[in-house]
Formats: sequence, structure tokens, C-alpha cells
Amino acid sequence: MIYSNPRWHASTLKKILTNEKYMGDALLQKTYTVDCLTKKRVANDGTVPQYYVNNDHEAIIPRELFARVQEEMKRRANIRQGVDGKRRVYSSKYALSSIVFCGYCGDMYRRTHWNNHGKKQIVWRCVTRLNAPGVECPARTLSEIQLQNLVLEAINKVLGGKQRAIKVLETNISEVVGNAHIEELERIKQQIEKQQTLLVKMMAASEDYSKVVDKIYALQKEQEEAMAANVNYKAGKERIQEMIEYLKSQPKRVTAYDEQLVRKLIEKITVYDDHLNFLFKSGIQIEIKG
Repeated sequence: MIYSNPRWHASTLKKILTNEKYMGDALLQKTYTVDCLTKKRVANDGTVPQYYVNNDHEAIIPRELFARVQEEMKRRANIRQGVDGKRRVYSSKYALSSIVFCGYCGDMYRRTHWNNHGKKQIVWRCVTRLNAPGVECPARTLSEIQLQNLVLEAINKVLGGKQRAIKVLETNISEVVGNAHIEELERIKQQIEKQQTLLVKMMAASEDYSKVVDKIYALQKEQEEAMAANVNYKAGKERIQEMIEYLKSQPKRVTAYDEQLVRKLIEKITVYDDHLNFLFKSGIQIEIKG
């Protein structure tokens, strides 16, 4: 289907990114008909049963990719409020935006232009110090060059000990994904089938089946949570595997700061007085003095 309107709205993109159909599943009865004559349909708020069908059709994208999108959306939505009570807005303009945090108050660091005694430079500062007058936060200011050099040092520290890091990651990757979630999903599936069979019998006998419907709802909720956990474990395995492949393919040192590399590897940076803590997306943690 081709749409004539070339404009894309945030709400449209959100619907696409959260639509389970893209990974091959289907949630039935999201809406229902309230008037058979006018065929008016409304959003289903629980008035009629909903049914979640796994592997209903061929997937457009892998489940792992869909899970990573949901994880990233959740991370962006949960960016914390500052001590001034104002919610921080997610930004992806720079690779370090929204991933550098203050070790004192927990607020984000923001890139800003600083004129210090006539000397202009680009620095990263705790947002509390920028936006909350009267609130004491002793977090230090980092010049952009200093921060980028520390990032480079952290990446090179991992590369310098990459053989040991690869062994640790390969051990982790075998522990990340187990059969527990698969077994749980099968158990829930069998219970749902049992309750659905009971529901059909009770409906045929004109018996009150409301408790059975509630039970099915509860089981479907459990099923969704177990599925999400299983997919998240697989996504975690994929992130670790990506790090292993990167370590194997790279030389022992990176000589220049690379925005794309930072986006690919680093999850979070926490700034303290005399050091920075780096959390990589693979789970590796590094402390760098400076």
C-alpha cells in the first residue's frame, strides 16, 4: 500500500515499532464491533477476550531485533528526572548523548559550549549544575577532547586484554541462554489449551465461564512475560557475540575517536572525581583513571 502523504509522525513510527505482527505474532481482537448495523469498532479495553497467537505468519524481522527495539524504547522512555524534578529528554545527536551520567546525583551529562575567562571550548557538564540553580552538585566538568580520549582509552584497554575478554565472554554466552524459558512457555501453552477446552464446554452448557476467562487472561499475561524474557536472553547473547566478533577482528589499539564505534560498544559512562566507569553493551565493565 502506498500512502500519498509523505509526512511521518512520531505516533505512526511508534505503532510500527511496537507492532507484534512484524515478528510474526498476532494479538487478536485489539478492537471489537459495538454496533453491527453501523459496524462501529472501538478499542478493546478488556470488554471482550483477546488472544495472542505466536508464529501466526512469516516474520518480517527477527524476534531478537524486535526485542532490542522494545528494550531501546524502554531505555529512552525511562531516562530519569533530574534533582530539579524535570524529566530529561533523550538525545542521539552525539554518540555520548544520554549515556554519560554523574556519579554524584545520577543526572545526565550534556554537551555545551563554555566560555571560561575568554577561552571558548566544548565541554560536558552535569545537567543539574546547568539547569538547577541553588542545587549543590560537585560533579566535575570534562572537556570534549578529554572525555573522548578517556573513551578511547577504555576501548583500548579492552582490546589490550582481548584474549582474556574473549574467553570470559564465551563463558558468559553459554550461560546467558538456557532452556528454562522454553520449558516455561510450553507449560503455559498447555495450561491455556486446557482452559480453552474447558471454556468451550462451559459455553456449550450455558454455564458461567467468567472465572475461566480470567484464568486464560492471567495465563496469557504470563506467556507474554515469558516470551519477552526468552527473547531478551537471546538478544543478550547476540550483543555478547557481536563484542566477541569485534574483538577478534580489531587490532590491539584504536588510534582515533569514532562516533559509530561508541554507539556500537558502550552502554553507559559514569563520571566520578578521579575516574570514569564504562559499561559496555556486552556487559564488560572498565574503570579508567583520569
